[in-house]
Amino acid sequence: TKDEAKLASNFGKIEVVCKNEGSLIENLSEVLREAENLVFFENFELIISLPVLENFYLNIAQHKALKIILSKITEAYNLPQKQIFVISNLNFSHSDPNSQVIAATQQTASSVFGGTDAVLMQDIPFDAEKYPESFASRITRNIQNVLWNESFLYRVNDPAKGSYFIDDLCEKMINEVWTLFIKDK
Repeated sequence: TKDEAKLASNFGKIEVVCKNEGSLIENLSEVLREAENLVFFENFELIISLPVLENFYLNIAQHKALKIILSKITEAYNLPQKQIFVISNLNFSHSDPNSQVIAATQQTASSVFGGTDAVLMQDIPFDAEKYPESFASRITRNIQNVLWNESFLYRVNDPAKGSYFIDDLCEKMINEVWTLFIKDK
C-alpha cells in the first residue's frame, strides 16, 4: 500500500519480492511493473528479491534479463541510470543437507553469473546431534569462500557473456517479459 511504501522509505530501500510460483515470465513482468511504479513515479530506492531457480541456465537468464530490462525502462524515461539492487533468495528443496550444499553452491554460482548484487541463504540444517552448532554456519559460509577465493568470480564482469546458449535464452526471456510488460500497460 502507499502507506506501507512511505513507512518503508523512512528505513531506506523498499524490497519487491518476485513470486516463486506460477509463470516465470509473468512474475518478472509483474516485478518490473511494480519496480517501475516505485522507482520512476514514487522515487523510491529499490531492492528486487528474486527466488533462485534450480535450473542453472534459467537462473542466469532471469537475473540478466531483469537487469537488461530495467536499463531499457530507465532509458525509456530518459533518466539517469537508477541504482536498483537485485538480490537472490536461496530456498532448499532437498531434505539431505549434503545435497543442499551442492545445490546451494550451484545456485549461488548461477546467481553470480547472472549479475546478482547479493545472495541471501539460510544456514544449511545439518543434524545437531552429529555436528557441532557452528558447523552449519561454517559450511554455508564456505560456499561463498569457495566461489570467491577459488573460482575468482568477483574478478569477471560477466562470466556468462559469450555463451550462445545463455545469450539466446536470455534474449528470448527478455522478449517475452518485455512483450508482456508492454501489453499490460
